[in-house]
Amino acid sequence: MVITPDEEERVATLRSCRIMDTPRDDQFDNVAFAAAQICRTPIALITFIDSERVWIKSRIGLHLLEVARADCLCSSIFTCPDMLVIEDARHDARFSGIKYVNEPPFIRFYGGTPVRAGPGLTVGVLCVIDTRPRILSAEQHRGLAGLARQVEKLL
Repeated sequence: MVITPDEEERVATLRSCRIMDTPRDDQFDNVAFAAAQICRTPIALITFIDSERVWIKSRIGLHLLEVARADCLCSSIFTCPDMLVIEDARHDARFSGIKYVNEPPFIRFYGGTPVRAGPGLTVGVLCVIDTRPRILSAEQHRGLAGLARQVEKLL
């Protein structure tokens, strides 16, 4: 699990957004749906990451509500300034041991872009997931990044 140098400030910023554990919201769901459509993936999520868990605000194609931070690829977003793309998680030593790569939903592809709040601190991720390896086109990459900016505005 990646802990950021500004973890305390990051979590405090997330809490100030008052987004954790809120009900489903059509605006967030529409962004997740658009991400799945643009990237042609069966799964799209908008997640927020506190000190212990990754809470899923919006989900397309997945029924989990939250996962432990250590069990989720989303928490690796802190190592990437713009986008984290994993073409095949089974063959990436950084992620091959993660629970949801080896158990349902058997994640193979992951593309996530940070959602930032406050003074530019990453508080969440807009991600697309597939159960088969793949890549994102430059157009899909730009679309996902643009949708993440929409999530930031919704915060």
